[in-house]
Amino acid sequence: MGLGRGKMGIERREKLAGLLFVSPWMVGFLLFGIFPMAVSAYLTFVKWDFLREPRWVGLSNYVEVFQSPIFYKAMVNTLIITFGSSLIYLVLGVIVAAMLAKDYLGSNVFRAIIFLPSLVIGTALAMMMGPVFGNGKYGLLNQVLSMLGMPNQSWLTEPGQAVWVIVGMSFWYLGSSVIIYLAGIKGIDPSYFEAAMIDGATGLQQFYKVTIPLITPVLLFQTIMGIIGGLQVFDLALTLSSEFKTGGMGNDNSLATLVFYLYSLAFRDYDMGSAAVVGWTIFIISLLLSMVIFRLSRRFQLFGEEESK
Repeated sequence: MGLGRGKMGIERREKLAGLLFVSPWMVGFLLFGIFPMAVSAYLTFVKWDFLREPRWVGLSNYVEVFQSPIFYKAMVNTLIITFGSSLIYLVLGVIVAAMLAKDYLGSNVFRAIIFLPSLVIGTALAMMMGPVFGNGKYGLLNQVLSMLGMPNQSWLTEPGQAVWVIVGMSFWYLGSSVIIYLAGIKGIDPSYFEAAMIDGATGLQQFYKVTIPLITPVLLFQTIMGIIGGLQVFDLALTLSSEFKTGGMGNDNSLATLVFYLYSLAFRDYDMGSAAVVGWTIFIISLLLSMVIFRLSRRFQLFGEEESK
């Protein structure tokens, strides 16, 4: 009996020690995670402009947001940016990572060159790209088009073109995906490739029959993170809009994204209730897309337990 009580006392102390160690995270999660979410959910049902007391309006904010044409324009732009950039990171990122996985003279230099541009923050990138996509003869890209005898383009002021400029800027951040894919590829047991070579597999066959199946968990992670990042695009659109002084979110809201629209509602129109609705919309879209991808990944994903069977 004494030994049993002693064992129970040790287990109790271990549980208390574990709770003590995780308590800072739990407190932080409650204060900076759950509490802000609860407040934002409440704000979706009120009108509040920072100065006056919140006024309960029920579902009025939802009706206003979902009836706004700007919301749907921002939705389309955001989805184009999300899937366009995710496709770039997924397809081109894996190909570049596979090319850099081989150890040869100067391979580390090439890896650094690919990765370094991804360290540039979005605001700085947009400011650098402003002169490139400038209108008329002042834009570097338009000067190249003129030399080739092609008409100039209003890249960031013409509705329908600005969103593709932002998608094109995704190439600048390719290096961050390449590094993660590279780590996944380097973690593959070389014996898989040796067995494939013995069976007569070419380099291309090794890529899509060995490399791709064995890094599917990495592909899943990067796809989810790419979608979440794409849905949160804001700094590029805001900076480009300011650079070209188009006002608002560009001509005909050509630079509108969901987060840009949220920012405009909250800090230009001082309508925190409608901004909270947009914020929850972004969260729900992220959640739904992540669930769909997790569901689809069951057909293609290869985990360690399955590899050993």
